[in-house]
Amino acid sequence: MIESGRSSTPPLAELRQRQGLSQTELAERAGVRQANISRIENRNDVLVSTLDKLASAMGGELSIRVRFPDGTEQELTFD
Repeated sequence: MIESGRSSTPPLAELRQRQGLSQTELAERAGVRQANISRIENRNDVLVSTLDKLASAMGGELSIRVRFPDGTEQELTFD
């Protein structure tokens, strides 16, 4: 799990690095410019659709879970 605030590396950059990708490589896979990847990685607020696109470009699948105080969890799905 990657959580914000635990390292000086932004969470999305850390995720990309764990996959062994440079910003340029991810940009090519996602069909955007490297500067866009840099900008996205340094934002605190990113659209779910952007996260989904980057996850797919890294070969992953985005999953969002909501945890409630009673311990239950619900996965959100987007079509």
